Amino acid sequence: MSVRSRQLLRKADLPRVGAAEMIASALRDRILQGEVRPGDALREVDVANAFGVARNTVREALKLLIRSGLATHEVHHGVAVRRITAQDVNDIYALRELLELAAASRAGKLTDGEVASLTKPVEDGQTAIDGGDIWASTMANQAFHKAIIKLLHNPRAEAVHDDLLTELSLGLMLEERNAAAALDWARRNRELLDLFVSGPPGRCRPALAAYLDDARTHLLSYVL
Repeated sequence: MSVRSRQLLRKADLPRVGAAEMIASALRDRILQGEVRPGDALREVDVANAFGVARNTVREALKLLIRSGLATHEVHHGVAVRRITAQDVNDIYALRELLELAAASRAGKLTDGEVASLTKPVEDGQTAIDGGDIWASTMANQAFHKAIIKLLHNPRAEAVHDDLLTELSLGLMLEERNAAAALDWARRNRELLDLFVSGPPGRCRPALAAYLDDARTHLLSYVL
């Protein structure tokens, strides 16, 4: 490393999370937890008053939410939590299928660490159901599928998949939080876990494809 490079690095400031990023993160959490629903307005003045910041800061936060796919802006109507459409659901699941079925090629070849990473969200989901927290079980379900994508060891694939699941949460919050349905998905997650651990890919892939198709159909029944 050159002397000039070392001097530049010493002068570089560490990036800091600004107020807009923190507000966007807080709003994102409230949207994904269902406290703010699809179609709800995100008025600058209301958000500014709630967080005690200037409206230009709120404006930047809302731009971040729009970029993430969680909010939309319409002329004369302002910013609102995005309503997910049937086309969105179909597009999201088409991409999920490409990514997750690629990960199924690792079935039967997992390391102990990868098995543990898949097992934990499955166990967390069952614990959430036993405690009556259906939304937490849904989030554990998402964590399980994120762990599946990590089997690809491809950070870009993980980033794309993360964005897909964030958008998908706008539809998931419309679902009836039904303990019986949650138990069924938990059962199927355990079956997928067993297939990923035991293999071969030829058994895991069709089971995962059927799972994703059923999940898409189930969600469409709430979005249509």
